[in-house]
Amino acid sequence: SGMVELLDAVVTLLPSSTYIKEGELSGVVFKIIRDKSNKRQIYIRLYEGTIRSRQWLGDEKVSFVKVLRNGELEYTKAAYGNDIIVIEGVDSLKVGDLIGEPKSYHPISLGEPTLRTYITAEDKMKLVECLNNIAESDPFLQYELEAHSGDISLNLFGEIQMEILQALLYENYHLNVEFTPPFIIYKEMPKGIGEYTLKIYTKEHPFRATVGLRVEPDTSFSIASEVSTGFLPQRFQNGVIDAISSYLKEGLFGWELVNLKVTLIEGAFNSVDSTPSDFRNLTPMVFFEALSLAKTKLLWPVNDFEIRVNNHEYGKVMADLSVMQASDIVTLQETDYFRITGLLPLETSLNYEKKFISDTSGFGILLTKFHGYLDAPTEIEKKRVCNMISPLDRGNYLLSHLGTVNR
Repeated sequence: SGMVELLDAVVTLLPSSTYIKEGELSGVVFKIIRDKSNKRQIYIRLYEGTIRSRQWLGDEKVSFVKVLRNGELEYTKAAYGNDIIVIEGVDSLKVGDLIGEPKSYHPISLGEPTLRTYITAEDKMKLVECLNNIAESDPFLQYELEAHSGDISLNLFGEIQMEILQALLYENYHLNVEFTPPFIIYKEMPKGIGEYTLKIYTKEHPFRATVGLRVEPDTSFSIASEVSTGFLPQRFQNGVIDAISSYLKEGLFGWELVNLKVTLIEGAFNSVDSTPSDFRNLTPMVFFEALSLAKTKLLWPVNDFEIRVNNHEYGKVMADLSVMQASDIVTLQETDYFRITGLLPLETSLNYEKKFISDTSGFGILLTKFHGYLDAPTEIEKKRVCNMISPLDRGNYLLSHLGTVNR
């Protein structure tokens, strides 16, 4: 029946269970659950070294160590490399966290979530608490309680994740939830270069600071300074950096800003009454004026795809790919099928899998993998309602910061 061969293969091919006491302590957190007392039980796969009950991991002490032996968890004073263990007391750990530097650990990458939805329940506080508990054991769950609206948004890798979460919340917490239809997450980046400056002691703003910024496109996000710390001390420059970093979530179209370089080109202060908060409050106004001069363009998520279909289905599939604005298409003809690869925008192909299965009677193969964000067609207009007050709306922005201006 093959069982003997299977067991021989397990012995030959799977890693040895020999304890590895030598070397630096290293492992990975692969699971977290809460016991009946609501205490976090942290499951760790150890690779090397020794971990002991009552020892310190960072700033936290391990309350106890349990080790998995013969299918049962039992308390132990020490566990070693190749052990599966459970510890308690180190509440800062999350699923996927590494202890030390495991040499044989290869983390799973799903790219990044490309869909967003809003989740609602009658008891919002209970919903937040449940999401927090689930997020402890699910590193792929990304949710946010939006500050101004109070809405709860979720970033998703796919619609199946939404269905699983809905079932989990009902089965484990008896919570009925509803979702808004998911929408695709766009991003935006500068088209060109924009420079803008607001000077100290003018009628345009009440902050005791001068800030000038240049915004330009780049291959990633970075902040630079052309102003020496001798002229503008680092504590004030840090205020500029903090402000820019906190205003990247919503650009001119309401999407996250990426692929931009922001440079401090001018700065001045008053040694008597200027504070870092003056620079933190003024910087967003300058940043968004420079951004509006540079203008921004939309980026949309794109997948790599591979399709395998019978020869007689090739024409239909190629027509579909053309409609969906696929790019970088490469076709290879094998004996009795075609292999097609390329890039496919998520926006145009969201429901294609069901159509593809139907068109190929379930015999075709469609594989997709997140590729990244590329330029969206210029005719696409996707504006998102902003959660934050735009610094371009100077009246409301300054009104919201009145309490921070203490003179």
